Amino acid sequence: PAESNTEGIYLAGTARYPCDASEASASGAAAAVKAMGALAGPVRAVDPVVAEVDPSLCWACGRCVDVCEFNAPSIQDGAGMGGQPASVINEALCK
Repeated sequence: PAESNTEGIYLAGTARYPCDASEASASGAAAAVKAMGALAGPVRAVDPVVAEVDPSLCWACGRCVDVCEFNAPSIQDGAGMGGQPASVINEALCK
């Protein structure tokens, strides 16, 4: 499929997986059709809310990583107070 995990993002060719020129061309056409369908439909409001982490409160327990169905949070060394590990949100994945 041409869709990605993020709504409105379509992938083609080697952005999806290794492929030859004919497969890349076919997947490019499929992505274009999906994009045209999205543009032809009704205008949709997008909720701009993105999760945030307060580094002073984060214990890097990993609970957010376990429960997020979009895999947006990750625990990163040095992201918390005093260089401690803390959760960081990948805004591109957060829905």
